[in-house]
Amino acid sequence: MSPVASDSGSLLGLLARGVNRRDFGAATIEELGFSVGLWNRARPAVGLSATVGAHASIAGILNSVVLQMPTAADAPELYAFDSATAIISALVDAWEPEWTTWTTDSWRNLQPSEPRKPVVGWLTYLRGVESKSLTGIETRGLSAGILVCAAEDFERVSEREIRSLRSALEKQALLRPIP
Repeated sequence: MSPVASDSGSLLGLLARGVNRRDFGAATIEELGFSVGLWNRARPAVGLSATVGAHASIAGILNSVVLQMPTAADAPELYAFDSATAIISALVDAWEPEWTTWTTDSWRNLQPSEPRKPVVGWLTYLRGVESKSLTGIETRGLSAGILVCAAEDFERVSEREIRSLRSALEKQALLRPIP
């Protein structure tokens, strides 16, 4: 592992090295896109992994970006509501995802593992949904969709609230699979 410069040329080079290749002949498999992983090698630890450029026609392969954050105990400033929404907003602006969520492993494990379907967390962004179409759910507009908030304070979110929020979103048919 070596440091990565943040200029566009260095980042493009990193992506080029992450291209998927065939086992024999090393030909590029264009429909699988690129993969990259980054880690800060520090405490608190932060990691980023991304698969981008994958074709939607390939079953089981999704474009994804995962930002692994330190725990709230290790970096409480990141879990302040304004900081967290700024992070989600930056991810949405940069990657234009269909959905994104700020969740924990335990909250994710509470939910069905359905391919291409959103996972609900403390903050969940859903593209193409308008807040005026929702009832009984705290939301705010964000980019081309909404940000659903389980609570203002991360520490106050419980497993019960995650289940309840997921159920409410499903009843309103808002957890649509990515096409």
